[in-house]
Amino acid sequence: MQSRLLLTAFLFALGANFFWAGNAVVGKLVATTVPAFSLNFWRWVIAFLILLPFAGRQFMRHRQSLWQLKGLIALLALLSVTLYNAMQYLALHTTSPGNVGIVTATMPMFILFLSFLINGTTIHVKDVIGMSLALTGIIFMMVFSGKSFSGPNVGDMVMLFAVLAFAVYSVKLKQVPHHIPTPALLLSLIGIGVAFSLPFYIWDLAQGNTVDWFAGNTPWALGYVAIFPSLGSYFLWNIAVKRGGPMVTATAINMLPVFALFLSYVFLDTGILIEQIIAMLLVFTGTMVSLFMPQRQSAAV
Repeated sequence: MQSRLLLTAFLFALGANFFWAGNAVVGKLVATTVPAFSLNFWRWVIAFLILLPFAGRQFMRHRQSLWQLKGLIALLALLSVTLYNAMQYLALHTTSPGNVGIVTATMPMFILFLSFLINGTTIHVKDVIGMSLALTGIIFMMVFSGKSFSGPNVGDMVMLFAVLAFAVYSVKLKQVPHHIPTPALLLSLIGIGVAFSLPFYIWDLAQGNTVDWFAGNTPWALGYVAIFPSLGSYFLWNIAVKRGGPMVTATAINMLPVFALFLSYVFLDTGILIEQIIAMLLVFTGTMVSLFMPQRQSAAV
């Protein structure tokens, strides 16, 4: 029964990562027509309006419980809806969807470390080895481009901060009581996240960065990011975390760079660099060592 529950959680998380990989590709496609903060703001406004008729009644039934958790929910909304997504779109102005996927694959390492800091989870030597391998892969990818040394990529570093924000979200999400339905929780997160995103959107407008609503790819891009990575991924991810915990579901993130590189090749006609393959292998190996190497082979830290 327990193994079936964990497998279900993993599959839900896998679906969420597929939609998120598509989100990175779409974000890159509209990087020149839709400013990053504007894309994030309108994405969640549309998602809120779509979700409201379906989750409004649940929200009203659980509004007192949600209000009691107002501090936690506000933090979760800021970390996920506002910061993570805005920083990802900002990163895509100077990096590729494949790189975004590879950096995101370090999330299990961040979740493990934050679980230690926040929840007192034990870290073993194998975890340190795994985190070191994963971070080596990310540093390698950030520093090298093609066959020459080019220095760190700004977009990759921005994405690293985005991943840290979402890792905190994943660890803190476990504190939300199980009796609160996912639709009601998600509606709360989106509503508060939109409010937090409004100043960033206004800043975009003040800088003269406006949405090109008449560009051919703008309507369908907004439709995709509002439905699949916004509602679909968050439903799948929140359910997966509740059923399997943050570390079990985070293993599915290893497939995100695979999805991102494949979708980039199909829709952006981009090649796959040897640096990306090496980085992806290092991240994948590090995560597998941390999650699946028997603990008896290493001492606790």
